[in-house]
Amino acid sequence: MSGKTQLLWEASGPTGAIPTDYIFCFDPVVGLTDVDFHAINEKNWARMRCPDGKTPATLVVPPSARFAEIQTCLELLATKGGFKTVRISIGQP
Repeated sequence: MSGKTQLLWEASGPTGAIPTDYIFCFDPVVGLTDVDFHAINEKNWARMRCPDGKTPATLVVPPSARFAEIQTCLELLATKGGFKTVRISIGQP
């Protein structure tokens, strides 16, 4: 990955997410989804983009997620979503 993206890793505990947070989930079958597990396509990115360049995203991944899968999600969140800070949570949001 290139650019300046900040990664905050959280191995356990609550994500600190509030209703206005941008929560994304990784599903090994579907890929990157919104919090309701709808796949994110090109059309959906318009409303899932970072509003101000400062708002962080939360990425929820299953314990079985591989580094390459997480890296792909991070790249999408940075390039398509404009997120510079991503919190990663293992398990449930």
